[in-house]
Amino acid sequence: MLLTSGCRHRQLSADDGCEEIACVHVTILWEDDEQPTKPSNGMMTHLFPVAQQAVTQAIRYPVGVDGGYIYPVNKTVYHPVCYDYEGNRTVYFRNEQSREQFEAYCQAATGTYNIYADMQPGEVTVAEPDPHTLYMARNEETFAVDVLPGDTLELLFEPDNVLHEYTFLIHGVKGLKNVSDIKGAISGMAGSYFPGLGKQTASASTILFTGVETYIDGQQHTWDADLQALFPAGWDDPVSGWTDDWIVGRFCAFGVVSLTDIRNRLTIECLTPAYRYYYASWGYWLGQWEETVSEQLWASMGVDGTPEEQQAWRARNGGFDIVLDNDERLVIPDEEGGGDGGGFDIGVGEWDDVIVPLG
Repeated sequence: MLLTSGCRHRQLSADDGCEEIACVHVTILWEDDEQPTKPSNGMMTHLFPVAQQAVTQAIRYPVGVDGGYIYPVNKTVYHPVCYDYEGNRTVYFRNEQSREQFEAYCQAATGTYNIYADMQPGEVTVAEPDPHTLYMARNEETFAVDVLPGDTLELLFEPDNVLHEYTFLIHGVKGLKNVSDIKGAISGMAGSYFPGLGKQTASASTILFTGVETYIDGQQHTWDADLQALFPAGWDDPVSGWTDDWIVGRFCAFGVVSLTDIRNRLTIECLTPAYRYYYASWGYWLGQWEETVSEQLWASMGVDGTPEEQQAWRARNGGFDIVLDNDERLVIPDEEGGGDGGGFDIGVGEWDDVIVPLG
């Protein structure tokens, strides 16, 4: 799994000293050395030969979370990439010999929609990344391997989390006390990423997610520390005008797809104890597109998509990336009846290139 067929490999330690062979010392620098979410299984270095070089096969080497020593198979010039190969349970990798086509992608999943949330043409359905972190680093400069036995080259990576987490709150919902389970879906999102190019896909995916909670009479809710952290200091009255029951959630993707014909629709599905489903969507409702979801998603990313820009947006948006009024869309009656059949199936499909469209 780790090496191309026919390649020689040796994982070195500092004690080896690289005295008998030429080797590369990889250093991985983390922005916060105490970061609790650093990958527990180390990182993978991936070296793609520069075009027109004699070597045509990419090579991969595992190193520790802070780096390690590796022995290059061939002397040539590479495009170096480093990534968290084992840290995410629903993201896989393919096309590993091509720098341009090497892709990290979310697992295919199945989903159903009712008449209020028609499927997007050509858009596949995937499970959201779990957890919401995938660390990668791509060095802009090429890396030349041309050393003698006993010499050591230094290769430095500074990984960042290439996944983005978005938060939302929907207020004015009625009857959430009658809900036994709740899930969500978001369309128009990037479900894959090209580590060798350092950019997300241009193809849109609908992402199914389960990180949704119901807050009965939200204004009376006692915030836990995790949710309270979403409200910035100095924001005086986060619940002013936010009436009735609330739906609060998070979802994760590689980003928002930046195509003019792609729009974002947030769909919520509620299940009652009697196994009846109730739906509502924002961004698209009763055959009409709305800008409420897309505008807030794009605004939350700022100009450069930095965490600081996202936090600044939340400070102006009630502590969330997206805030929506239910507008009488989702009402769960006390008496069971009137719900739509169906339901999101968040179970994932086969991992190797299976594409399951919305249906």
